[in-house]
Amino acid sequence: MKAFIALTYAGQVKRLRRLGQTALVDFGVTAPHLKLLAHSQNTTFRVKLPNANAEAALSAPYVANQFLLRVHGSDRHGPNLATAEAIAAELAWLAALRRDTQLAEPEPVPTTSGSFITVVSDASLPQPRVCSLLRWLAGKCYFDSPRPTHLYKVGAMMAPLHDHAEGRFEVAIEQPGIVAGLEVGHGFVDDRTQLATPFEPHGADLRRRQ
Repeated sequence: MKAFIALTYAGQVKRLRRLGQTALVDFGVTAPHLKLLAHSQNTTFRVKLPNANAEAALSAPYVANQFLLRVHGSDRHGPNLATAEAIAAELAWLAALRRDTQLAEPEPVPTTSGSFITVVSDASLPQPRVCSLLRWLAGKCYFDSPRPTHLYKVGAMMAPLHDHAEGRFEVAIEQPGIVAGLEVGHGFVDDRTQLATPFEPHGADLRRRQ
């Protein structure tokens, strides 16, 4: 079998699509249609389900029967932070934002076992991949043509984000020395962790990194 790194772009995507389809079973998703969005550090697919699926009962801001599947890169978060731990932390915060605020943000979908991530192996890949699933948000991207009203809305969104993060969470870390590698939004994990230390997202350590 040809090594993954030696494959063409299309060849790599084909293998990761197959792995993604396996991962979706863990999220209780069957008979999906996957459309490639990007293949870089992460490989992402837009997932569409049949209209008859019960997911159609969901209300705004999410699009019924559609999700974002992320097949995460194996070393995206650096040598001092386990990819699975970092992604679980990110998703735990997103879930908390959805629960505690009125922000329209990507809501993580749990697996059938209740976790926000699943780790999937495939014989055609050199190592297992962490996968996560998010509900698809309605809306448009204005990266190339933002207007003042869009920038105002970004500012209005940042305020509750900072308020929610500041002083309301603790970083729970099992691995020593890992805090230095955290990014804002990657400081929150689930109750399986053992050691908690306060995390100030506006601290001097983060300002020095900017």
